[in-house]
Amino acid sequence: MKNKKLLDILTAARMADSLEASLRKNREYQNTLKQQNIALKKWTMLNLAGSRQPSLTWQSLPPTIAAQCTAQ
Repeated sequence: MKNKKLLDILTAARMADSLEASLRKNREYQNTLKQQNIALKKWTMLNLAGSRQPSLTWQSLPPTIAAQCTAQ
């Protein structure tokens, strides 16, 4: 009985840790998607405005997104 309770407590703690890690990973993913969406909107607006200058386009992107684009 005592071992069962201990096992239940450990299992619950492990599930809570796993859930917390999953939620953290999801928040990071959602943040990346949001940054990419903002960058795409800025890039689209610049191109629709007739600006075809690559330096202006790259300067308007968040640094993390610009680095991802130039690395590809």
